[in-house]
Amino acid sequence: MAFFHSIDVDLKGYENFTDIKEKFPDLKTLLSVGGWAEGGHNYSALVSVKERREAFVRSVVDFMYEYGFDGIDLDWEYPGAKERGGKPSDKDNFLFLVEELRTAFDKEGFGWEITMAVPLTQQKLQDGYRVPELCGLADAVHVMAYDLRGNWDGFADVHSPLYKRPHDKGNLERINVNDGLQLWVDMGCPSDKLVLGVPFYGHAYILSPNSTSYEPGTPIDRNAKVATGISYYQICRALQENNSQWTEKWDDYGKCPYAYKGKLWVGYENPRSIQIKMDFIKQRGYAGAMMWALGSDDFRGLCGPRNPLVTILHDNMKTYIVPSAKMNATDWKPTRIAEIARNVNEHHCRSLQSNAPTKHTLSKNTHKTKNAVKLTGIERPSVSLLTAWTFLAQKSFHTEPYVTQIISASALTATRNANHKPFHTDSHT
Repeated sequence: MAFFHSIDVDLKGYENFTDIKEKFPDLKTLLSVGGWAEGGHNYSALVSVKERREAFVRSVVDFMYEYGFDGIDLDWEYPGAKERGGKPSDKDNFLFLVEELRTAFDKEGFGWEITMAVPLTQQKLQDGYRVPELCGLADAVHVMAYDLRGNWDGFADVHSPLYKRPHDKGNLERINVNDGLQLWVDMGCPSDKLVLGVPFYGHAYILSPNSTSYEPGTPIDRNAKVATGISYYQICRALQENNSQWTEKWDDYGKCPYAYKGKLWVGYENPRSIQIKMDFIKQRGYAGAMMWALGSDDFRGLCGPRNPLVTILHDNMKTYIVPSAKMNATDWKPTRIAEIARNVNEHHCRSLQSNAPTKHTLSKNTHKTKNAVKLTGIERPSVSLLTAWTFLAQKSFHTEPYVTQIISASALTATRNANHKPFHTDSHT
């Protein structure tokens, strides 16, 4: 933490980052907090006590003012996940935190944004997310549609398949981009709030010594040591080398490429697969795209023009008009949140055998502003360099474009609203 404090505070990393807006006045910068490495225990403890949530919200507001950020992105991985240090009560308490942030941000009146990075599997959604209410309070929901496969599965595979494949069995049958985003919609999130996350990196494997197949789903050598996360610029350069001996293939079901050389196998994304995902977003009426991570693109131009993958995101989203989605019948209204709080309080009181209710103060504010935020812990978050962007398109019912957003777990986030003013607080109806 001392290292990051030196960079972010002592060396004015935060200020230097937000000062970019002086050159690009339509840029939005967001602070992203959380990430996989943070775990879930501290966040579970934070949201479990109203006074802690209030202190956190005050610190976030202070942070916005002190450094000039435009919002926060909550990347708690994941509420309610026992294996990550979570508890069943996280599901309600996370909602209370987001509602209290929303109320505080609306009160300040600067259009600060709240976004969140979320999973797409049914069990995690059921355990940790009040989907309709959260989607009503957040400005965008960033679905992390990557790392859906890995060496933990015991076989080689692309980790961000768009659709189900023949070899997907059991609980993996619905763990793909298409079914994952549809699950969010089915659980009550409007499609125009959902942002598709795409990876700019691949997963590598060593195939089993006895394997004679190279198809996705081929068994791997679990004892072999291999760097599983490989950036796109490393992959494209290896494939272009003379006499590289790599064989490039295409998963026509999952719409992703893979390649192999001897027993080394890698599944990844390339310009073709990224473009297919952009077409998918537009066909389904989703809000936009984000990536993890910006530094994994071919930013040096080792394989051709610089930044080929992020360029595809930008080119597709800059003219895309997002169709307005209807809210699910089970909506997010404050009366619904108050009901959840009341039920939690009644349960809490019964468990304590007390007649005195423990009230959660919840706002009656029904504004749905364009805001984005990321959860900091009890301490200030450690922040690295900007590593991922989120591109959201224009809304069909509004003349101003949806914010072009940059998000990074445990990193700074920036958003760009190209040549337009920020959204009005009433633009989401």
